[in-house]
Amino acid sequence: MLRERRTVASHHAVAYAAPMSPSVLYELVLFSHSWLRWLILALTLFLIIRAVLVSGAGRPLSTSDDRLFTALVGMVDLQMLLGLSLYFGLSPLVKAALSDFSSAMREPALRFVAVEHVVAMFLAVVILHVGRVRTRRADEAVRARHARRWLIGFAVFALAGIPWPFLPYGRPLLRLTFADLG
Repeated sequence: MLRERRTVASHHAVAYAAPMSPSVLYELVLFSHSWLRWLILALTLFLIIRAVLVSGAGRPLSTSDDRLFTALVGMVDLQMLLGLSLYFGLSPLVKAALSDFSSAMREPALRFVAVEHVVAMFLAVVILHVGRVRTRRADEAVRARHARRWLIGFAVFALAGIPWPFLPYGRPLLRLTFADLG
């Protein structure tokens, strides 16, 4: 979608990207937000299992575990930024909910996107960040136990905030193409 623009003074062609339509941007962000959740959940599960095994064996967390925990925090921060961009501008569902907030509170799907999802995920992010700091500051002998507790706390809130398909406000588990959006 590059277009050519000629300047009068230089007669050089300058390529620039045409602005992305809001619906395409919404689809791209929603698709990314949907798929990143699975990477986050998989890494969280892996780290919980590692923390259980390491603490059960009485060993400290490895440098790789520490780096993966840091990577998880980074992925969750990216997920939060994608979610905030959906919440504060891209999502037509959120726009509908926020335009008539009192009516949205009576509709499960709108209430979920306007309040429940945001609160659960915000708490999950806070728990993960606090847990990361507390785990790093803990004595090496108890780091794995700290990591396990905080990661489980994060997982509980994250899982509670996901719009599972079997719920009245459910969304697809996997968005395979942009055509699945909507």
